[in-house]
Amino acid sequence: MDVLVYLDVYQNSSGNFVDYENEEFTINRTDQVYFDMDWTSHNSSSYDFAVYIYDDEWNFEDSFWIRNVYLYQTSGAGGPGDDDEYFDWFDIYLYDADEDGHNDTIEFDYDPDTSCDCYVNITTYFDFYDNQTGNFVDSFDVEDEIYGEDNDYFYDAWSPSYNGTFDVIVRLYDENDYLEDEERFDNVQLNVRSENNNGEDYYFSDWDYYVEDSEVIFIGYDPDTSCNCYEEVRVEIEVYDSQSNDFVDYMDDYYEIYNDDYDWFEQEWSAPYNGSFDFYGYLIYDDTVEDSFFIDYIHLNESHDGDSHSNNGIAHLAYIIPLD
Repeated sequence: MDVLVYLDVYQNSSGNFVDYENEEFTINRTDQVYFDMDWTSHNSSSYDFAVYIYDDEWNFEDSFWIRNVYLYQTSGAGGPGDDDEYFDWFDIYLYDADEDGHNDTIEFDYDPDTSCDCYVNITTYFDFYDNQTGNFVDSFDVEDEIYGEDNDYFYDAWSPSYNGTFDVIVRLYDENDYLEDEERFDNVQLNVRSENNNGEDYYFSDWDYYVEDSEVIFIGYDPDTSCNCYEEVRVEIEVYDSQSNDFVDYMDDYYEIYNDDYDWFEQEWSAPYNGSFDFYGYLIYDDTVEDSFFIDYIHLNESHDGDSHSNNGIAHLAYIIPLD
């Protein structure tokens, strides 16, 4: 006996009809046989499938549904399938980090997004060229995970090994190594950045955090130094709204450390309103940022005691992340 099977495709989110397939099969009474049909998505989206069977006289006999199946577009560059990755915004800033009167650091702030409603791994490549000669100078790359059009905030920084004018090319690649977007900045004049005066290294050997009662975040860290001596360092933590990138608060404290002895210090902070927050931690010696860490998208509810756990209420000049 011949039967006709129809496969109707609908958008899961809206219920709108998208496409259909049909195919004829031959069956023999109750013999156990298996057939299959396939359909390829033209977009990265979630779909519902309705399957109907008709006999050889076009009488409807049976049906079933398959719901909420996510499929990726299959060809071309993009994330999974043909989705696009792009810089939603990209800004650069020049700073005089060593305060000698000359800009020595370029900071890159950017938000990469994807048209795919999914997680995508991306790689951002930074290439630096001498503006006068065109010769390659330096490069680095960073890997990140993004989701859809979430409001991310990524930042990186670079300082040259000699005084000069540089051209910078930033390229965004998806997880399949397709070039997705590009930014270029020419004639960037930078000087060599001085290190701290004593030539020693200062760094976080470890850091961590935990949230208590969905209201308070405790941020802990172990600052160390290569110096076989006692040194006073400061740890500052800046707080920003994850959605708007607006400055919210900051807190800081001073510590005496010795070489790589184990210490564990904590600062705590509670939110003035319900929201998600980003935390930038800086290790500062002699007014120079030596190391940093970043904690993003921590959701906190407004504190019941009505006060922030930090004692500071004003903003200040942002620091630049140091290069290794």
